[in-house]
Amino acid sequence: MKEMNHQVAFQDEHVPGFLIHYKKDHSPMPIFHRHLGYEIVWLKEGEALYVFEEKVYRLRKNSLLLFKSSEFHRVSLREEAAYERIVVMFTEDFLPFDHPISKTFYDFLDQLLFPHFMLDLFVWQTDKLQTIMDHLLLEDQSEDNWQQKGALEIYLLELLLFICREMKDEN
Repeated sequence: MKEMNHQVAFQDEHVPGFLIHYKKDHSPMPIFHRHLGYEIVWLKEGEALYVFEEKVYRLRKNSLLLFKSSEFHRVSLREEAAYERIVVMFTEDFLPFDHPISKTFYDFLDQLLFPHFMLDLFVWQTDKLQTIMDHLLLEDQSEDNWQQKGALEIYLLELLLFICREMKDEN
């Protein structure tokens, strides 16, 4: 943990109710930061260390990391190597209704010793996840915004359903 001792910068960030982005670059997040809500990171290629105050996760191809983003976290890369990922961030108030799937997701993270969890996906799982992420990315970037928020809510619930089923199988 020597690396974390010299890292004294902490920052609170504002994130909207829902955000998704696809990135392939080599830009780490060198300072600890936090924001409201939840974060889902799917590492598609490369490697990255996601560092929390009390735990470090080494993500590799097809790792899926879920966490409460109110926990201070940062990203560290080996020699600033590029890594490809899709990141979904959302707050509880983005879904304007209680739903058993979202409640299961929130409860799962609340019951953990640390509010983060990593899944290593098998190849056959990534096809399904890619389809869901494609729907979210396309809807988020769509010029036709008729019922866009409703569509994003549906696709986010589909993503949470996928994750909850995978978490159920892990336990």
